Amino acid sequence: MDWMPRPGLNAILGSGDFGKSTVLDAIALAMSSTRREVFYDTDFFRLDPAAGFEIFVTLGELPDELKDVDRYGDYLRGWNPLTREVEDEPGELLEDVLTLRLAVGEDLEGYWSLFSDRTAGQEPRDLSLPHRALIAPVVLDQSPVTHLRWARQSILQRLAEPQFSVRSLVARAARGLREQAADEEGVDAEVEAVVTQVNERARELGIRPAQDVQVLLDAFGIPGWNASLALHDNQGVPLRRLGTGSSRLLVAGLFHSRMAPAGIALVDEAEFGLEPHRIARFLRLLGAGDDGGPQVFLTTHSPVVVRELRATELAIAHCDPILGTHEITNVADTQTGMDTQALVRQNAESFLAASIIVAEGPTEIGLVRGLDYYWISQGQDPLALAGIAISNGNGIPQAAPRAAAYAKLGYRTALLMDDDRPLTAEERAPVDQEGVKVISWGAGHATEEALFNGLGWPDVLALVAIAEEIWGEGHLSQGTRNASGGVLNLAGCRVGDNPVARATLAAASKSQGWFKRIDFGERVGQEVVGPGYERATPELRATLEAIYWWTRSGQDA
Repeated sequence: MDWMPRPGLNAILGSGDFGKSTVLDAIALAMSSTRREVFYDTDFFRLDPAAGFEIFVTLGELPDELKDVDRYGDYLRGWNPLTREVEDEPGELLEDVLTLRLAVGEDLEGYWSLFSDRTAGQEPRDLSLPHRALIAPVVLDQSPVTHLRWARQSILQRLAEPQFSVRSLVARAARGLREQAADEEGVDAEVEAVVTQVNERARELGIRPAQDVQVLLDAFGIPGWNASLALHDNQGVPLRRLGTGSSRLLVAGLFHSRMAPAGIALVDEAEFGLEPHRIARFLRLLGAGDDGGPQVFLTTHSPVVVRELRATELAIAHCDPILGTHEITNVADTQTGMDTQALVRQNAESFLAASIIVAEGPTEIGLVRGLDYYWISQGQDPLALAGIAISNGNGIPQAAPRAAAYAKLGYRTALLMDDDRPLTAEERAPVDQEGVKVISWGAGHATEEALFNGLGWPDVLALVAIAEEIWGEGHLSQGTRNASGGVLNLAGCRVGDNPVARATLAAASKSQGWFKRIDFGERVGQEVVGPGYERATPELRATLEAIYWWTRSGQDA
């Protein structure tokens, strides 16, 4: 995988098991400050350690310490903002950058070094320990309590540096001298600066237990942890006992205090432990909507998160599981031909899928969902298991550019539409160009016309029964009278199978919107169309087969 992320916040979306979390792991490994990571055979593609792997991370906006020519001159490279490429030689119009390299081979040892083509054959050189700590990302994972104590790379440690020596304070406290240490001149003032920031952030965020914190020794709270200073509430309870959501929110607030506008953060599953109303605040603390903030990489499976972010902050992950290749598409770098932000806000769930069926309207959405329920009852895998989402196209012609936009963003896309208003050549061109699979009923039929003309007569009567249950006999009878010019009422249409009765029922259903709700369409697909497939006409079966095979492992009929 090669990816050029954007400044600020980068939210990686996509279906499950597409490598989103692995991207965060790769960044964390390559930029590790400890170089103590342990590797296993399971870290390699197809468990083949002989193949090895390499991770390269190129860093820009370097602090002055990393531009030291005497120390790193042979490794300084040039970033060209016009071509968006890294050139091995720095230049006058290029930004100085450094490329970090992590190589892991069959011996399961990690080898960290700086990289440039100019140093090939030389003894590898790595960043110094202080410089590794300088660039190490903050990891806001699903166990944020590690940041509420003073430890290597915790947010409290970063807030404290270089004000006081935590190791010295802990050593004295561990010897039973905590009170004396607290009384020593200057110590309280040094700690108070950190405590004040925590208290202020907790009040802003409404985290009551953290609004009046104190610093105490937390020696035995977590098995396997060494004694350390940690934040406690005013009753002496460690803040690590906060709920997961409150802990994550507080840590994000402290990150905002310490890291903006510089720094890097990694956040896996941003929504974890947070109620929807707190997610928006959490994202703002991470820099969402702020072009000049820190660079943040997060993953999510939540449509709430997706809706809260700008399209410029979204990146779509796709993968080929057979080849083991991955691709990330920055939404902002893709010319979709439409308002992508509106598409994201209205269809956030679709952006978390691998494949998307753009259904023309509610009837078609419900129909596909109903067919899915029926197929599941017959022992088939659900569409969700294949990472397939169903998106509302909002009618024709709007559905066509939506389908093309999804395809441009890398989604495998199908467009399910009526045929009573076919796409013009101009509307169809971008759909075909992006490889969208277009499925329609043919013969100029809308969905209602295709069903009432193509299903077996028992299934037509079943459709009428569902509509009558929803709307009542009087409503349907009036509709059939209007559709037939007063010739047929509902009872007359039910007398027997004939083209006039079918045409009348189709016209009444279409004009009165008998099934123009998703839940109504679901009943039609699950209770009538799925079970009635064998009795349907070849034309209707062909369309249903096209839908079915598109959903089965990417096959077409």
